[in-house]
Amino acid sequence: MAESVQRKVLIADPNEEFTKSAKTDPKAAFLPPIVTTNGKETQLILADKEKRLLALVVSTFLKDTSCISVIKARGVYRPNLALYLIQEEGPDLLTPEEIKSYGITEVLKRPLTYSNLVDKISPNLALYSPPDKYFETPRSG
Repeated sequence: MAESVQRKVLIADPNEEFTKSAKTDPKAAFLPPIVTTNGKETQLILADKEKRLLALVVSTFLKDTSCISVIKARGVYRPNLALYLIQEEGPDLLTPEEIKSYGITEVLKRPLTYSNLVDKISPNLALYSPPDKYFETPRSG
């Protein structure tokens, strides 16, 4: 059965507190999340043309498949999808040049709630709302 046409934000984050709050936050009604805790599952969702997505939010703390691998998968399957990186405390994972080259819209810092996330990304989402036909043809090459 096909998923509802309402587009969602895909969150790849092993932080249980954040992912749990994303599912129960009142703003989830406005922008429903699809929550994963690992990169492999995230890549499968990105490749699934039935999923209607508006944004991808990736934590730098992904373990099984690195956040860089997920970001590269987004470039293959959904190159026009808005991309946000959750930077954990500590040294920056990417240089400003790499952030630009991967097409990361914004780097978000912890602490972060789902409500904060929605407030930060919603102004940009109109720029990343491709027509439905976009989802039917993954980028080749």
